[in-house]
Amino acid sequence: MFILGELTKKENDSVFYINKARFTTSEKPKPDYYISTSNIKVVPSSKIVGGFSNLVIADVPTPLFLPFFYAPISQGRASGFLIPTWGQNSSQGYFLQNGGYYFAINDYVDLAVLADVYTNGSWGLRTESNYAKRYKFNGNFSLRYESLINSSLGLPDYSKSTNYFVRWSHSQSALVNPNSRFSASVNFGSSDFFKESYNELSSPSYLVNTFNSSINYYKKFEGTPFNINTSITHTQNTNTDKVDVTLPSLQLNMDRIYPFAPRSGPKKNPIQNIGLTYNMNLQNRVSTTGEELFSGDALENAQSGLQQNLSLGTNLKAFKYFTISPNFNYTEVSYLKTIEKNWDTINEAVRTDTIQGFDSYREYSANVSASTTFYGMVNFKKGRLRAIRHTVRPSIGYGYRPDFGKYYDEFQASLDPRDIREYTRFEQGIYGGPSRGESNSVAFSLDNVFEGKMIKKDAEEDED
Repeated sequence: MFILGELTKKENDSVFYINKARFTTSEKPKPDYYISTSNIKVVPSSKIVGGFSNLVIADVPTPLFLPFFYAPISQGRASGFLIPTWGQNSSQGYFLQNGGYYFAINDYVDLAVLADVYTNGSWGLRTESNYAKRYKFNGNFSLRYESLINSSLGLPDYSKSTNYFVRWSHSQSALVNPNSRFSASVNFGSSDFFKESYNELSSPSYLVNTFNSSINYYKKFEGTPFNINTSITHTQNTNTDKVDVTLPSLQLNMDRIYPFAPRSGPKKNPIQNIGLTYNMNLQNRVSTTGEELFSGDALENAQSGLQQNLSLGTNLKAFKYFTISPNFNYTEVSYLKTIEKNWDTINEAVRTDTIQGFDSYREYSANVSASTTFYGMVNFKKGRLRAIRHTVRPSIGYGYRPDFGKYYDEFQASLDPRDIREYTRFEQGIYGGPSRGESNSVAFSLDNVFEGKMIKKDAEEDED
């Protein structure tokens, strides 16, 4: 902003008086537009106070006037009032929206508190905050709450509802800690919030039917092969009001280690070459509706499960040209509740009971594969194509998994006593139940790769 004037009086270093002042953002010596004021008082980096003012365009006064004004000109962020917008609708009457106060707390965080007021008694409150610290993290947070009244008390279409919605976004700079990361993206609230809200800022989200949230934390334990990854996720369908929440899930992973390898030097035999990997996955899930999410019934119906996987593998040379790779896999799954099925003779239906208590099952399998590689080469003396190489990689494998029928039980499924069926008490768990039936499998693969060596056209002409 530029301030021009015919006469300037300097009272001291902090106060100036300007006669017949003109305000403009134009950089021309003779601006095309400006605000004309008879007398103003200027306190640099603080404020401007003026009297009767008029907007002038191309030296022509307009009918836009102000009897007096006060304008802060402080540098940097400053707290202050946020002017609301006004309007009218058929349900809530006249209203003021998005008015409030902005708090410039410090260089790292701010806060805006906004409110909506309607003449029929409806109201809304919103807080918004942005935060950042250079080279470390940044994010924003928003919380909305609305109490809406439709129609008038005593009329058939009268209704009252309360809705809320939370947004949170957080990201961490990779420069903070390469072994630890935290991030968040939260979009959670009432399924009817954007459908019922009359705030103009809610309009762009009116047609959004699905909201997703995730909060993640990753930690690599320096000097060890272990790392953890924990997360909280949320999926919400605003049409069906179905909410799926995972709180939390925890994954513990161990990079491949060689427990029998020498401390230094190469691994010289199959025992030293044995590699071990391990991972653990803990899940807690809740599937319910938005209204029942915070009720006790939702927590009672939550599903929990722990899955652990361990794998052992090595490789060895046989007959000089063949590589043999045996592997062994072990899985253990644990639950806090299982089921039991029985025939209910009174109701003549299958009754499924939930059994509380820790229970688990175990599976294992093994496989072995043999592979080799051989090559063929054909050379040419004429033309740009000088050689063709054929690479063949045959592989054959065998896998075995035993039958885990010991984890299965029988129940009568109908009025016919001979209608006996199998089930496993783990079948409704997060990771399902154990495999049924013995498995023997043989696999064979053959990879062929053809490669050609070409010379440049100019090189061919030089040879000729």
